[in-house]
Amino acid sequence: MYPVTILISIFYLLRSFFHISSRSKWYIATLLLLFFLTSTYETTYLEFIFSTNLFNLKFNWLNNLMQNWFSGGELPLFLSGLLFIVTKSTLYKISRPLYIELLVLSFASIITLVKNLPLLSSVPISISLILAMVVHYFKNQDSLNIKSFDFFLLRNKFGLDTKKSICLVISFIYIIISIFSSSNLLNLSLLSQAHINRIILILFFLFLTSLFKMNSSKFLYGLIPLALIYIGLITSSLLTNFFIGVNNQSVMTLECMTSIALYPIVEVLQNRYYLINSYSNKNIDFKVRRNLYRYFVNFFMTLVTLTYILYLFTQ
Repeated sequence: MYPVTILISIFYLLRSFFHISSRSKWYIATLLLLFFLTSTYETTYLEFIFSTNLFNLKFNWLNNLMQNWFSGGELPLFLSGLLFIVTKSTLYKISRPLYIELLVLSFASIITLVKNLPLLSSVPISISLILAMVVHYFKNQDSLNIKSFDFFLLRNKFGLDTKKSICLVISFIYIIISIFSSSNLLNLSLLSQAHINRIILILFFLFLTSLFKMNSSKFLYGLIPLALIYIGLITSSLLTNFFIGVNNQSVMTLECMTSIALYPIVEVLQNRYYLINSYSNKNIDFKVRRNLYRYFVNFFMTLVTLTYILYLFTQ
């Protein structure tokens, strides 16, 4: 079973990467995916940046990634599937095959959550995943039009091509693995208070941005499934910290999802970047501000990329 779970984990990691890169840039997708994978590092990126001791280098990155993410365990599989759900939840419109796939992955995720977390911790996240799928259904009910499931006629009923059929088959294999996987309570860590604060700040920024954005209702409506999932993560973490008090025992943690919450912000900033660059204005003051903004963005992205590469290979 291990090779199968490894391959499925890689499958959803790559699909998340290609989705993000198609809506932004490949280097942004690379950085966000690396933020996700390096959540298992003992030292965080910010701690590495502000550390006064830059010579305590371990070069244990490959062993870390292989042991934690590509070991064939159920939790890496769960987190890679949850990553895919979150990245696709930013879409305003989704197709029928994708909706079915997300629905199957959501139920598989709920099964894994129930097996690896106390009931009080797993229920809010599970409810948030269900609500996110319900919102997706009502946003896309005209195109979905799902009244019944006839698995013997999937190709004819949903107009599936070979690629979409493979994706659906893999999603069903995913849920089968989740059903028969072993359970281990508190084997999955939730969010720390610092990560909860970061996600709240990100969500606040996104909803604030929607107020000043053209087609703000569409942008806001598109954020609802994503916000629901993160609200579920926050609620579960707060309940666990307050009533159970046992958290962050495992290296596999839902804190890896914090970086992916930045993805919609990256989309907004990138759209603003290209809008400013494409706007023709002969005003000298505007040109100066435009160039400063462009140079700042390029410098910032270059700095983050170089320092993160250094962080990745020296831990």
